[in-house]
This record gives sequence, C-alpha cells and structure tokens, in this order.
Amino acid sequence: YYFERGGLDKAAALFEEIVKIEPGNQGAGKNLAMLQQRKAGIDAALAKVEGELAADPSNVSLLLRKGDLLRMNGNLEEAVAVYGKVLTLQPSNPQAHRQLATALSFSGNRKEAIVHLNKLVEMNPADPDAYYNLACAYAVDGQTEESVKWLSKAVEKGFRNWDLLRKDKDLYNIRGTSFYRELMKNS
Repeated sequence: YYFERGGLDKAAALFEEIVKIEPGNQGAGKNLAMLQQRKAGIDAALAKVEGELAADPSNVSLLLRKGDLLRMNGNLEEAVAVYGKVLTLQPSNPQAHRQLATALSFSGNRKEAIVHLNKLVEMNPADPDAYYNLACAYAVDGQTEESVKWLSKAVEKGFRNWDLLRKDKDLYNIRGTSFYRELMKNS
C-alpha cells in the first residue's frame, strides 16, 4: 500500500522490520533492496531537478518533475506546495491539477482533490481518465452515488480499462452497486 502511494520510507521500514523478525525472508529482503535502490534514484533525480530549478525557478516543467519526485518519495506536503506553485504560474495547467489531486488524495485530503479533479474535467471534458479519477475520489470518500455518476460518464467518454476497474482498490465502495455489477458483466 505504502509503495503504491509513494510512501517509500514507510514501505522500507515495514520490510526492515520483517527482515529483523525473519532474517531468512528473501522476499522481504529483495523488496527492501529494490525500495532502497528506487529511493536512491529518486533522491538523485530530485537533487538534479533542484539544481536546475536554482537557475530557472519558474520553469513549470521542472516544477512538475520536482512535485512528481517528491510525491513518489512520499513527501506529499512538499509535493502539494510545488504543484500549487505551478498553478500560481499557470492556473489552467491540467497536469498540475491532476498531480495535485493525486497528492491531495494520497494525503487524505479528498475534498480538495475533488475540487481539482472537477477543474480537470472542466478543462478536458473529453478525457475519460479525468472522469474516472473523479469517480475514484468520490468512491474513496464514501459518496457512492456521485462515484457511480462519474464512472458512468467516464465509460460514456470512452474509458475501457476493464482490468483497472476490476482491480482498483479505490472503487471498493461501489462494487456492490447494480451499476458496477452490470458494467463488469458487460465488459
């Protein structure tokens, strides 16, 4: 869970604990090594981006990259601040709204994430992924009817990733609805 949500430090701590308790657990050892390697790569990329930003602090591409790296590293508050800076520079930047919504959602601020996802839908009304992400945010927030409404719109707009629909943990709250069951039956 932590790994999927950018909490590399938390995931690594859990694997370190498993390795302490079960020193022979090869799976935990491999996962820990992989996480440590990934974190080192992210840290190196972040240092490079920060160096480039020192020369060009308003470079939106670099700021977005920095926000993404911070988010992947689990530094959600910092990522939110960086995406917010991008939106100060470019209020209609769809990537910044999408990534900010992701960071806000991961940090538990789904209400604010929903605000940015709604802005994304307004900016890109033909983008089925924007509707899908909004459906997920509402589902996680426990707003089943809203989630079903937005998932229906996502499908109308062309969302066809049936495998994701089956596996996405964010949609847990709507799996019991007749809409979801019918959608899965016809996919």
